[in-house]
Amino acid sequence: MKSVVPALAAALCAVALAACDGSAAGGACADVKGVGAKITAMTDDLKKAQASGKIDAARAGDIGGQILAAGVKFAGAGRTHDYCMALDRIRKDSGF
Repeated sequence: MKSVVPALAAALCAVALAACDGSAAGGACADVKGVGAKITAMTDDLKKAQASGKIDAARAGDIGGQILAAGVKFAGAGRTHDYCMALDRIRKDSGF
């Protein structure tokens, strides 16, 4: 089965950029660059987990969907801190 991670990575970066627009949140997600770095690291790790067989393509797609849903939820208000916390929670819960 073909990897779904590259397509998800592109979509996630778009959502991350929308979530960060005009944000004044502090920390690693203080700006577009910070959230972009977090999304890049997360999708890279997701791709590695799929390539190593730790997760299958369906699970990678589910995790990607959770990441996208979090981005959509927090994008409108520019709540980057909440978005990053949601990403941390997704990473922890999925165990990849």
